[in-house]
Amino acid sequence: MHQSYSYHWSKQLLSTNIKWTYVITLICMLVVPTLGQVNMIGRQSQNEGIWVLPAKTAPVIDGDLSDWNMSGRILCFADQQLQDQYSTQVTAMWDEQYLYYAIKWNDPSPLGNMVDPRFNPDTGWKSDCVQLRFMTADQITWIDGWYHLDSKSSVIRITVWDDMTNWRQNKARSLVAPPGKVDLGEGAQQAFTQTESGYIQEMRIPWKMIHRKIPAIKSDMTFRLGMEFLWGDPAGSDKLTHRYADNIQAGITKREFYWNNYRVWGNATLTDQPTVAQRQYSPKSDRLTGPVPIELTLPLDAKIVSLAIDDVTGKRVRNMGGLKVADYTTQTTDKAIKVSIPWDTMADTQWQGNHSKGYHPTSNPVAPGQYTVKALTHSGIDATYEMSFYNPGTPVWDVADTSGAWGADHTTPHLLATSGKRMIVAWELAEGGWGIIGIGENGRKIWSEKRGAKVLAADEQYVYAVPEAFGNLPLPPSIIRLDSATGDYRPFTRDGKTLPFELRLENLFDTSSLGILKTMTVGKKYIALGYEANAIVLLDKTHAGFVRQLNLPTPTALTFSKDGELYAISSNQLCTINQDSGKATPIPTPDLQSPVGLTCDANGNLLTADTGTDSQVKAFTLQGKLAYTCGQQGGRPIRGKYDR
Repeated sequence: MHQSYSYHWSKQLLSTNIKWTYVITLICMLVVPTLGQVNMIGRQSQNEGIWVLPAKTAPVIDGDLSDWNMSGRILCFADQQLQDQYSTQVTAMWDEQYLYYAIKWNDPSPLGNMVDPRFNPDTGWKSDCVQLRFMTADQITWIDGWYHLDSKSSVIRITVWDDMTNWRQNKARSLVAPPGKVDLGEGAQQAFTQTESGYIQEMRIPWKMIHRKIPAIKSDMTFRLGMEFLWGDPAGSDKLTHRYADNIQAGITKREFYWNNYRVWGNATLTDQPTVAQRQYSPKSDRLTGPVPIELTLPLDAKIVSLAIDDVTGKRVRNMGGLKVADYTTQTTDKAIKVSIPWDTMADTQWQGNHSKGYHPTSNPVAPGQYTVKALTHSGIDATYEMSFYNPGTPVWDVADTSGAWGADHTTPHLLATSGKRMIVAWELAEGGWGIIGIGENGRKIWSEKRGAKVLAADEQYVYAVPEAFGNLPLPPSIIRLDSATGDYRPFTRDGKTLPFELRLENLFDTSSLGILKTMTVGKKYIALGYEANAIVLLDKTHAGFVRQLNLPTPTALTFSKDGELYAISSNQLCTINQDSGKATPIPTPDLQSPVGLTCDANGNLLTADTGTDSQVKAFTLQGKLAYTCGQQGGRPIRGKYDR
């Protein structure tokens, strides 16, 4: 989504005279403390390791931390000023069987994760969730933990890398506790309790879950443990409100691609000490210090102030720019803001040296005397929403019911299907935005699905798609089914049992020799899949069971008519297909050169896009007669005005 903004700012000049003595300056400069940062960078936490304390008795996993030793706790926050809303307090303990892990979350909208592990197990991180990144001597493991709001169930998603240097090759599984229970299976437990400021998340992780071969579990054992904390949108969309990654190797500050960059994950060290010194957090102060106060009265809307200090001859001796008014405010009235800004009496830094030998800074105090201060203020930079480009969503941003925003970010729309009076549009894939959307008869978007589609089809009730994998993640082709009116997931059912939502085609029929899936359509009885290796596969549309395979040379497009007849583009020829024998009967279409895509209109005509020299959509009767065309014959120039 692209947006444009307009900006507004104002300025005002002020002046004041300052007198001081050199002796006072020296005394004041000697007593000014140097403020250093402790376990922080700027306003964010910088935890370089975590102690894992011994559990004298195993804590009960119930969401109550009264039986925990909290002395080893660390605090994690992206902005100390937002710590009351978005931060975590993390504690870890151990015994010979388990790693115990607890989080006290500050969260203004706690336990709101609506990601259903049955349908989207790999995207629990899109709302309230913790992602733990383990690297032990013989295994890299990701564990995502969240509370699924709708089912009131505790969930963890475990992903184990096949190769400790390649995250793309992995195996994943989900453990889901019964509603209201803590036992997840495999010895793991997880509990949640809501608090006044957020919630508590308590976990028990078996050592066997993060090791291929369990070593001797003892004091001084160290492994890597990266932690990513995620806060979901209180409105229920899949857009995060806040995120922070912490516990990092010493000296490293960058957190880009933290999720797979195991080299930066911080250490977790087992200790046999019953307590450790509790970690403190102090930011580096950006506030100026000095013995000479510059006292000014600023306009009420001032957010930033810059000072220019001149001597009695008018020569500039010091520039102090971009100071936050809030850091120096002493009084605020209904008309003005009073500030006191300390000056260290130093002149501007001078750089001495040359290009070959290098440069070094020198700073010297100014001479005693009278100086004039000029101040420039402005009210900050604000954004005013003007418009949205290429986005007819209503509204143009995401909302919980997914009717906002529009489509995908990385690809263009490439598939269309109709479902009654609704239009279904699909993009190949989406990282941000949506891969499949439903549009109502008024042209407004009504629902969204994150998955993109390699092929797409729809009937009056359902949308059928084979999703396309994002990036370099090869996934076995699977068919999914959505409610065409709401976008809700509608897994196939067979013999009274609900099948997996992502139903792998290889589990329905032998796909090994069929090549690439090129097209799909749905009719009264069947779903038809067309493969490049000269085959059409028919599935029962009610339960996705295999019916039969038909042999047909290069079926690039398929469609069913209203009466259930199957038509295809085969070897550049429009054909009727016998659904029992697979026999193809060509329909003579002398006006058709290079057909792409196939569908039927309301009158039963067959429509295809002729990408030959005509560059038109052409409609043919079932006898092959050209019924009508859409678009100017020969197409239009790449540049120029559209025809009206």
